[in-house]
Amino acid sequence: MKERLIEDWLVKVNERGFETPFCQTLIAAGHRIIRFGHSPFEDGKDVITFSAKGGLHAYQLKGGALDLPTFEQHFPQIQALVEAVVDHPRVKAGTKHKPFFVTTGAISLPVLNRVKNLNVAWKQRKYEPLTLIGGQELLTHFAQLSGDFWPIEPPQVRAFLGLYLAKGKGDFDNPEFAKFLHELLTVEPKTAKTKIARRLAAANIFASYVLREFYASEDHWSIFSAWIITASHIAWAAANYNLGVEHWKKPFDLATEAARNALAGLSTETLAPDSLKPRGAELDDFVRARNTIAASAVSAWHLFELRKGTEAQSASAALSLVMLLFENGRLWLWGESALPHFLAIIWFLESSSGSLASDRLISMFIREIGRRTQTNSSDALPDPYEPVDSILTDLFSRIERHPEPSRKETASYALEPLVLMAVRRLLKQTLKSLWYELTEVCLARFESTRSHDLLLWRCNDGAEFHKYYERPQQWDALKAEASPKPPDLLPGVLKDAEFALMFLLIYPHRLSVQLVRHLDHSF
Repeated sequence: MKERLIEDWLVKVNERGFETPFCQTLIAAGHRIIRFGHSPFEDGKDVITFSAKGGLHAYQLKGGALDLPTFEQHFPQIQALVEAVVDHPRVKAGTKHKPFFVTTGAISLPVLNRVKNLNVAWKQRKYEPLTLIGGQELLTHFAQLSGDFWPIEPPQVRAFLGLYLAKGKGDFDNPEFAKFLHELLTVEPKTAKTKIARRLAAANIFASYVLREFYASEDHWSIFSAWIITASHIAWAAANYNLGVEHWKKPFDLATEAARNALAGLSTETLAPDSLKPRGAELDDFVRARNTIAASAVSAWHLFELRKGTEAQSASAALSLVMLLFENGRLWLWGESALPHFLAIIWFLESSSGSLASDRLISMFIREIGRRTQTNSSDALPDPYEPVDSILTDLFSRIERHPEPSRKETASYALEPLVLMAVRRLLKQTLKSLWYELTEVCLARFESTRSHDLLLWRCNDGAEFHKYYERPQQWDALKAEASPKPPDLLPGVLKDAEFALMFLLIYPHRLSVQLVRHLDHSF
C-alpha cells in the first residue's frame, strides 16, 4: 500500500507541497539548507543548500511531467537558475553553484536531449551544467525516508488514511494528526538515537503526505497548523529522549520554516483586495471568526518582520486592515481559545503605533471574562480547550433548537495572564472598576509533570490548580507578579518568542501565565 500511496501523492502534489519533504531528503544526504520557499525574488532557486562536500547547490521545483512544451514554458526560470548568481547573506558573492531542476513526474527524451545540448553551451560560458531529477528518483528517496514507519495496525491505518483523504478545505484534523505523530515518535527508551532521528525526518515526510490537498487548495491556515504540530512533536521527542541538536534541530527547523511560509502566504492572501469579503451567503459569526484568524496571521507575520528590523512593504496596509476590522466590530471573541489571536493583534498594534487600540482590546477581554465567567454561569465564555469550530457548531444548533440556558461550573485560564498584561500597561483604573466581578472568577491553570509534555496536543500527566483573586488586592503584588521572570517552566523551544507565538496560535489550550508573560516581555 505504501508504495502506491506515495506514488499517488507524488503524481498529484504541487511544487509547494513537496518542497519540505524534498529538503528533508537533502538533509538526510548531508546537505545544509540555506533557504527554501517560493518568492518573487528567487531567480529560479526554490531551494539553496551547501552539500555534504561543501558545494553550493540550487534547486528549482515543479510538479508534474516534464515534456518539451512544459520545459520551454519554464525556460526563463531555468535560465535564471543556471546563470544568475546565488544572492544570499550566507553565501560569498560570486560563488559558483550547481543547478538542479526537480519535477515530480517523468522527464521526456526530447527534454533530456535539449538539456544535453544546453549544457554544452553553458559549459562553454563557464556555467555549471543543469542536472534533472525526475519523479522516479524522488519516489525512491521518499520511500526510503518513511518506509520503515508506516502504520500497520488497522486503527492506525484507518487514522492515517482519514488524514490523507481529507478534502483540503478547512477539514484538517489537528487532534487526530497530533495523535498520529505521537504514536510515530513514541519508541522504547533504549532505542538508538540515530533511529529516533530517522523517525523525526519521517514526521516531516508524513506531514507532507497528509497536506497534499491543502497545498492544492492553498488552505494556508491548515498547512500552518500541521507544520506547527509537527515541529512541536519533533521538539517533544528531542526532549523526551534527550537527543543532541545534531539529531533533531534540522527537521525541527524545516517544519518551522514550512509553517512560516504558510503564515506568510496567509498574510499575503489576506491583504489582497476584497480577500475577506464573503463569497456568498455566510453566517456573520463565521465571517468574524475567519476575520480574527486572518488578522492574527497578518499581525504575527508583520510582527516577526518588525523584530528583524526589515519592515515589510505591506506593514502599513496590514495596520490599516487590522484597525479597520477592530473599529468596525469585525473581530469576534468566541471564547478563550480566541485569546492567542487577539494577543498577536495586540503586540502588532503596540509595535506599530496602535497602543491605544491594544489597551482597549485587553480591557474588552478582561471585561467579557468578568461578566460571563462567574460561578454557575449560564453564558460562560468557552475555555481554551474549546476550538472555534465546535463553538460555531454549538452556536448554530442553539439558534435552531432554542434550548433553555443551563448553568455550569466555570473557570478562566485567560484572566490571570490578561490581568498581568493590564498591570504592565498601568491600566489600574480599568482593573479597579472591574475588580469586584473579577474576584468572583475562578482562575485555572494546568501544570504538566514534565515541561516538554506541554508540546503534546494532549497531556495527561499533570495537575490542575484553581484560585481566586483577593479582595482587596495589593497593586504592588500584582506589579511584582507581572515583572519579567525567567521562563523556567517552559520547554526550551518555547523560549524562542516567535515559535512560541506560532505555537500558541495553534495550541490555545496551552495558554498560561508564564507563556503569555514571556511573550509579552519579548514583544
